[in-house]
Amino acid sequence: QYLKDINTFKSLCYTSLGKLYGKDFGDINTAFTYLHLAEKTDANNSYADFLLGTAYSIKGDQEKSYFYTKKAYEKQPENRDYKENYALSIQKYVFAGKLPKIDLKKSEKLFQEVVKSAKSLPDENKEKGEIIKRNLSFLYENYMAQDRKQDAQKILSQLQK
Repeated sequence: QYLKDINTFKSLCYTSLGKLYGKDFGDINTAFTYLHLAEKTDANNSYADFLLGTAYSIKGDQEKSYFYTKKAYEKQPENRDYKENYALSIQKYVFAGKLPKIDLKKSEKLFQEVVKSAKSLPDENKEKGEIIKRNLSFLYENYMAQDRKQDAQKILSQLQK
């Protein structure tokens, strides 16, 4: 138990360093080093997976981005940020021809869940409107790709409010 707690702590430290180097210093390669150390030190560290998925997306590696965003989501499917990233990753992967178009239904469902979750946030929450708007935009793209123009139009009207 003691060793597990030490590894969890070390993994969280590596994750924090990875985020610091990637987000604050713009050094994505050093961020990858720390985030992979975090992943190896504690396989249950879903936040490291989430950040790896994000970093690989920034770097343009859709395959690894998809792998890590899915991994983070599967570890914590109730996490709104993980859900959004996974839904977006699915959608990008479908658009790239790496997943079948039917998988847009899965990302559609996830985007809808994120919007519903965000709408339940208190009105004082500064991120609420941005989360809703961003996910409605993703949902609009999703409906257009599914050739569901009526549904896309409904989303568009919500975005214009």
